Amino acid sequence: MSKRKKMLTAEEIEIAALRLPEDELVPLVDRLLAQLAAVRAISPAVLDDAERRLDAIYAGHAPTIGFDDLLAELERDL
Repeated sequence: MSKRKKMLTAEEIEIAALRLPEDELVPLVDRLLAQLAAVRAISPAVLDDAERRLDAIYAGHAPTIGFDDLLAELERDL
C-alpha cells in the first residue's frame, strides 16, 4: 500500500513561501501571478461550454476517440 502525503493547506503554503529568501520568493510569485492571469483569462462562457461538453461525454451523448486512434490521426495530419 502506498502512503499518500498530506496536502498542505493554502495557509501552510503561504507561511512556507514567506520564509523563502527573496531570490526564491520573487520567481515563485511571478509564476503564481502568471497562473492566476491564465485562469482569469478563461471566460465563464468557455468554462460553461467545457463543462457542458464534459457532461455530454460522461453521459455517453458525445463521440469520443481512443488514444491510439487520436495519435494515428495526429500523425497523419503532420
